[in-house]
Amino acid sequence: MKLCLLTFVAFAAFTFAKPSTLQDHSRDEVQLDRTTERRNPLAQHPDPPPKPTRCDKCEKKFERCMNDWWCWFHKDICYKDCRIEVCEDDEECHYKCGYKDCEVRKQSAEFLENYRKTATEQAPTDEAAEPQGSHENNDPQ
Repeated sequence: MKLCLLTFVAFAAFTFAKPSTLQDHSRDEVQLDRTTERRNPLAQHPDPPPKPTRCDKCEKKFERCMNDWWCWFHKDICYKDCRIEVCEDDEECHYKCGYKDCEVRKQSAEFLENYRKTATEQAPTDEAAEPQGSHENNDPQ
């Protein structure tokens, strides 16, 4: 009987003593975490959001253009056209953000503008309305 009582007491003492040691251990871990947080101020704060760059607006314009329903089926055509649209819309996008696809279009537009200016400056007056070298009256028939 004494042996049973002694076994019961030992078992009860071990059972009640075990959780307290676990609790002490977990308290140490919590304390360790708190001291670590105090030492490392970045542990409490998440990474700051990325700062917007000057090219973000160009990228947004390009994405908006590419999200057009027609572009869903013609991405190859839209890719270049949207880049041209972005760089023609904003010089900063063209020069600083790499949307250089519109060089050819801008050069051809400048050429046409210069051509029109020279054509209007050299336009014939009302007195000489008929252009030289007209082939209307030179039919061999």
